[in-house]
Amino acid sequence: MDLRKKDRPKISLEAIKKKIETTDRQKWIVLLLLGVLLLVIAMPVRAPEEESAEDAREEEEETEERAERSYEVKLEERLKAMIEGIDGVGRAEVMITLEDGGETVVVCDVEDTDSTQTVERTDGGTESRRENSRSESVVLADDMPYDVKQIEPKVRGVCVVAQGAGSDAVKLEIYHMIQALFNVDAHKIAIVEMGS
Repeated sequence: MDLRKKDRPKISLEAIKKKIETTDRQKWIVLLLLGVLLLVIAMPVRAPEEESAEDAREEEEETEERAERSYEVKLEERLKAMIEGIDGVGRAEVMITLEDGGETVVVCDVEDTDSTQTVERTDGGTESRRENSRSESVVLADDMPYDVKQIEPKVRGVCVVAQGAGSDAVKLEIYHMIQALFNVDAHKIAIVEMGS
């Protein structure tokens, strides 16, 4: 069926305008509300549980990072003060890198079960079978693991830039101090003279 231009119904601007004017106000309100409802349904929304779990996870990571950084800064400040107290050292700058974020040891509830089962064999003898099982569960307080102790992060390396570090005697004292404080191998310690 081939519709030619002359066979098609003509839609004019006047016809559309007339149709709009004849449609009553309530129908327009209903159409508008349906459109708004479709928009609201189509909007992507995260579930509140997902938001709170994700927010809690992000907040925990930020807190751990801040705690690790504050521990690192505290070590740097204390070491800097110690180095600046060495005879022959002027001003000093210190940078410490850590192996990891430390470790938290939590309380675990451990349950060990031992059972022995004696079975008669077909030849008249008996055979004993022993089974051991162990289950561990983390003890919670207010939905958080109950901490026993916090193991601080280990120092990976230390870099010191100090006035007076050009002297071998001063450099040696700084090496000994760092090794005594942090148990860091000598190849993980860098000490250089501060420029003017």
